[in-house]
Amino acid sequence: MKKGRELGPSPAIASVSTSSCRHHQINSCIDAAMDFGGVVCQTPSTIETPHNSAELSEAMLRAAAAKQRVVARGTAHSQGGQCLGGRARVVSTSHLRTIEAVDTDTATITVGAGIHWREVADRAMAVGLIPPVLTDNLQVTVGGTLAVGGIGPASFRCGLQVHHCAAVEAVLGNGQIRWFSRKHEPQHFTAILGGLGRLGIISRARLALRPCLRYLHTTQASYDSLGTLLHDARWLLRSPVPTHLSAIALPFATPSAQGQWRFVLSIGIESDETTVLPRRPLVNSLACRTKVTTREHVDRYTQRIDRVFESDRYKRNRAVAYPWVECFLPWDCAQTYLERIHAWFPDTRVLLWPLTQKVAWPSLAMPAAADLLFVGILARVERDQLPGALVQLQAASKLSMTLGGKRYLSGWLGFNEDDWKTHYGPYWAERQRHQNQLDPARTLCELPMQ
Repeated sequence: MKKGRELGPSPAIASVSTSSCRHHQINSCIDAAMDFGGVVCQTPSTIETPHNSAELSEAMLRAAAAKQRVVARGTAHSQGGQCLGGRARVVSTSHLRTIEAVDTDTATITVGAGIHWREVADRAMAVGLIPPVLTDNLQVTVGGTLAVGGIGPASFRCGLQVHHCAAVEAVLGNGQIRWFSRKHEPQHFTAILGGLGRLGIISRARLALRPCLRYLHTTQASYDSLGTLLHDARWLLRSPVPTHLSAIALPFATPSAQGQWRFVLSIGIESDETTVLPRRPLVNSLACRTKVTTREHVDRYTQRIDRVFESDRYKRNRAVAYPWVECFLPWDCAQTYLERIHAWFPDTRVLLWPLTQKVAWPSLAMPAAADLLFVGILARVERDQLPGALVQLQAASKLSMTLGGKRYLSGWLGFNEDDWKTHYGPYWAERQRHQNQLDPARTLCELPMQ
């Protein structure tokens, strides 16, 4: 990338606002008092809705003058109050929705923090490109996922979404608007990405793209045994063939099998019309019970992958809470952990994503093991059962850390200050240094604590 184009949007490409995707609108402070998780309730004092970086800067200055804390809010898909801040001012990024045409020379696109990944994917695929990693919910914002890392079915191969951010614009607590990249203030670049919006609020990002093949072949392999599933999944981590890899544990719906799990491993392989796929030998090597393979256009795949999450988000009953617990585990501890989780939550869906150290990122605490398993306990709890469920989920969180795991920070956390120090380990002191340099007046809210 040429030096003159390293930071900021390309002057040759016009930036336009888009409204093609569903917005997450906040109509009152009451609307902004909860996130998707529905566990934490904190009504803000004020809601700011800036339309560009300059207006976001002005909002920060007003908050600083009033000695009020600020917290950023995208689509509020967090489950632990990460977009809440007590009586703080909420800054909604829902109107930071500029999106450029794809720069095919550099295979990048520059977007506002409030744009949804759905729109980024559509814009990129129109010219034969795609973000290297897409989350399982594309109706979340770019700024939101970059603030926590951004994980998806391609992460075992490509890492997290933060790995593919070429540069990021952030508005700091003192109102400064600054661009960061791997070459320009790299230490702050890696701190803001994955920084939960507590070091600076992401306002724009330049995202790297990759060539997109036309088709995705997906094999759904079913298992009755957790051990067999984990054996095959780890073997697939070493294979150069799959481009997407994920799994899920599902409770049986039949009364005779109540309390039991079944497992589905999804193996995706991208191709075009001329690609010769070694798919059949790969699939035939699996020790699964059944397997079904489908082929679909990649754009159809991106429309399909987030439907479960969309259903949860837009059709949920307010009488139900979603205190998801998500963590990264060393592979060798995964079966022990999951057997305990099965005993505690036999009727709960659990995501199981095989990963490697490619997902490591400086501001995100990760286990040191070479092979990792991402575990997402997708708890759905009736409100009258919530107190007891949170006690159990807290035990699940503690167990993950006892086994050498680390939490993924978009879920329900239930952390106090000691928990945060334990989570970050040696990085805690470094994170404090970044905070002292980027937000010395502490205009931005501190890490969420309960």
